[in-house]
Amino acid sequence: MIRDEPAQHVQELLTAETWKGSSLARPITGTKKSLGSITRGDLKDHLASHYHAGSTILTAAGAVDHEEVMKFAKRLLGTLPKGPSPRRLTPPGRQSSPRIVIEERESQQTQLALSFRGVGAKDPRRYAVSLLHVLLGGNMSSRLFQELREKRGLCYSVSTSLSNHSDCGAFEVALGLDGGNVNKALGIILREFERITAKGPSAAELKRACDYSVGTSRMALERAATQNYRLGTSLLTYGKIVPPDLVYDRLAKVTAQEIRTVASQVLNRRTLCLGMVGQGPTKENLLSLFCGS
Repeated sequence: MIRDEPAQHVQELLTAETWKGSSLARPITGTKKSLGSITRGDLKDHLASHYHAGSTILTAAGAVDHEEVMKFAKRLLGTLPKGPSPRRLTPPGRQSSPRIVIEERESQQTQLALSFRGVGAKDPRRYAVSLLHVLLGGNMSSRLFQELREKRGLCYSVSTSLSNHSDCGAFEVALGLDGGNVNKALGIILREFERITAKGPSAAELKRACDYSVGTSRMALERAATQNYRLGTSLLTYGKIVPPDLVYDRLAKVTAQEIRTVASQVLNRRTLCLGMVGQGPTKENLLSLFCGS
């Protein structure tokens, strides 16, 4: 089903290229070959190796009582074997030149996905990168959305996103458009990256990005499910609960110069990967665009 949906399949192509040489490159769903070769014994071994107390965190949020949850957990989870702590994997090194993967298809839309090597969830630059994402493609007021869709009508959709792991990450751009507009759209994207690197955001633009980030987070945390997710990811990543207000305070302190600095570090064409599904320019044509001045 994912392969039949170009907007999803292009993300798998991009992930495989971004993290080439690492287990992070593998598709979550597996492949026809890997799924067809899994045995009952494989499942039992995986269960014993990974589903134990050493890699389990239990969180609860909402109308719950702490003591009742503790009793419930002890009764149902108290017999879990201890097992080893989760093993940390080493991310692949940064590449030195752009990498491109193309899957040609007859389709009404061409799907593009770009990634640059970003920062991990513990990197002190993560707050500036988070606001860089909002400024460039995090909402309908962002630079790429306004330039590509609203002003020029070059694409049907465009957005940025962040992939943050404990010690590595990626800054990603996704868009759907006519194949004939690919080169022009990519040229505008690269120019916007150069512009924010050279001049940074205005004070008003930066404040709007910060207010948007804090506001959407506060609204999301009104849901118990989001609160529960926050608790679990915080414990898994940092080993402690990080209060949201600490994050909000750090976002408010990000300066325009910090944005410029992380933009110059992250939006580096040498670490660019691109996935394309549909009709469009050749790989050689795209490489000349990325390697040009």
